[in-house]
Amino acid sequence: MAQTTQNATTQEQVQAGQASTASEDRQVIAATLQQLDRELVGLAPVKQRIQDIAALLLVDKLRAERGLRTGAPNLHMSFTGNPGTGKTTVAMRMAQILHQLGYLRRGHLVSVTRDDLVGQYIGHTAPKTKEVLKKAMGGVLFIDEAYYLYRPENERDYGQESIEILLQVMENNRDDLVVIFAGYKDRMDKFFSSNPGMSSRVAHHIDFPDYAPEELEKIADIMLEGMQYRFDEPAQQAFSEYILKRMQQPYFANARSVRNALERARLRHASRLMRTPDNLSDIELQTISAQDIRASRVFTDAASSGHDTGNRQELPEKNGRHNMLKALIFDVDGTLADTETVHLRAFNTAFILAGLDWYWDEDQYKQLLAISGGKERMAHYWLSIDPEGASTLQAARKIREVHAIKTEEYARLVDNGQVTLRPGIHRLIIDAYCAGMPLAIATTTTAANVEALLLHCLGADWRKFFVTICDASTPGKKKPEPDVYLHALSALNVEASNCIAFEDSENGLRAATKAGISTIITPTHFTEGQDFSSAMLVLPHLGDPDLPVPAGNGIHQTLVDLLTLKCLHADPLLKAG
Repeated sequence: MAQTTQNATTQEQVQAGQASTASEDRQVIAATLQQLDRELVGLAPVKQRIQDIAALLLVDKLRAERGLRTGAPNLHMSFTGNPGTGKTTVAMRMAQILHQLGYLRRGHLVSVTRDDLVGQYIGHTAPKTKEVLKKAMGGVLFIDEAYYLYRPENERDYGQESIEILLQVMENNRDDLVVIFAGYKDRMDKFFSSNPGMSSRVAHHIDFPDYAPEELEKIADIMLEGMQYRFDEPAQQAFSEYILKRMQQPYFANARSVRNALERARLRHASRLMRTPDNLSDIELQTISAQDIRASRVFTDAASSGHDTGNRQELPEKNGRHNMLKALIFDVDGTLADTETVHLRAFNTAFILAGLDWYWDEDQYKQLLAISGGKERMAHYWLSIDPEGASTLQAARKIREVHAIKTEEYARLVDNGQVTLRPGIHRLIIDAYCAGMPLAIATTTTAANVEALLLHCLGADWRKFFVTICDASTPGKKKPEPDVYLHALSALNVEASNCIAFEDSENGLRAATKAGISTIITPTHFTEGQDFSSAMLVLPHLGDPDLPVPAGNGIHQTLVDLLTLKCLHADPLLKAG
């Protein structure tokens, strides 16, 4: 009898301890969910779904402690929605909740894209993917724009290898790793339908809706408060109008667009204060006014198209022209990617295949790069070694034949991963695209070369990033003449004074300058030493978080982003010098 009483007492004590633990878990999870509610405005369906998952895990844990049957939960997820809807923030809080409940050892978040998982050469993808998985073990692996892993149109793509490794780890290590796939809903649906093995391993599909206008205004107020800024009443009204207009325009990115708008308003606020006396009050330093909002091109573009925008402030002017940055124009070879080494290999291979005894070394090629265009380069070289033979019709046909072979060889080398984008290029293109900044290509290389490079580096829908592609087929003279830039300006429907061009060579700089466009130069080893004295800025590259721009190169930032470009364009004296 005494033994029975003792056992009952022990069981009661165990259950009491378990109840205490469950109560503590509930309090911790409630605190995390409250933090999520403070961090994210709106998103009621998303928050409810996260709360439901947390409740299920709490009950499962309590059932297991009581000896009741419970299965190992499948916690892999898919977050779908437009940019700026809070997917990454929710993923961070999900990792925290799973750690607090004991489902994850570490509870950290590792956020990656295709570039972090897929290699550019045979044998590179598996080590890259496994290294990322190793870092993510015990936490959450967040794969943004996961659909870029799957490129069925490219038979030589290595993304499928990464997918197969992910599938294996998601199944075998689901008690130590949660994978969250994220991206646009339509593309994610297609991704899962094309990869049924992936779809079957994802238990929770959560859609993130776009924010309503009033929610975006509340987000702006929270962001401003965090930076110790505020709107005055006219600015609050102006920002409400801004949101309604901006939501109707391309590339709207919800909270991200709000953040970008506030950054631009801060820039205009600072410029305005610098034109006032030195004795600025705290209120002036903290207050965003209506003119800081209405100077946005969301209003000015509407005004220029005949729509009423109310009491709009005039833009500051530079040399009698509006100086707002409205577009970016990129050269391709040497600028987007250091392609010239691969072009040189392709030329020399084409010479062999065409039965020519030509061979260009790097020093020769550096000199030949002064001639714009591959066919023109070959014609110039032929003329220098055989003036009589170079002038025949047979020579012209031979050059076209060799150039066609060379173009195919270049595409093959690019497709095999021999070329990557230069530092900062991918980041800047994506950021500019998401911010609604129009982009264009202005190059003298062929359309086939442009497509080979950008298809490999940006994916099947690479064309969406650019308003226009002006290439070797564009009418007019080649660089250093400005024709290709003038065509780009016309297609963009902007003035030269509202653009920045990116080039790597003196010929490109001269072409952009003749078109009236301020230019940033990022030389390669083929073009270093050329005359770049008329450039706005000369940098070794545009920088990335893991490869910053070296100090003393003309800017105070470690990388060139959209805000940096807008500051430089508005006032070139902002660069260090």
